[in-house]
Amino acid sequence: MPKPKSEPSLLTKKQERLYVDNADLAVRIAKKYKTRSETKLSLGELALEGLLGLVRAARHFNPATAKCSFTAYAADWVRQGVRRAIEDSSPRPPGHYFRLCHQ
Repeated sequence: MPKPKSEPSLLTKKQERLYVDNADLAVRIAKKYKTRSETKLSLGELALEGLLGLVRAARHFNPATAKCSFTAYAADWVRQGVRRAIEDSSPRPPGHYFRLCHQ
């Protein structure tokens, strides 16, 4: 009987450790945006977008060349993910669409 294939991991073990250790950062940032903005998105949806930003940060972070801590690096990625989710849920076209059109 063939052995079932396991799902390929999105992150390496070190990246996964960074993700797990900093997951609360994404939730904290999502809470700030939820209280500051009038959005239709729930806190859970904003936190999920923040966690996706955290995954991107963990993939791109290189400790050998980094000039800051992972938390400082990841905060920008998390904020970008949360802001984009809020922009995408608003009735007017999101800001990053205009930047793409005018290049």
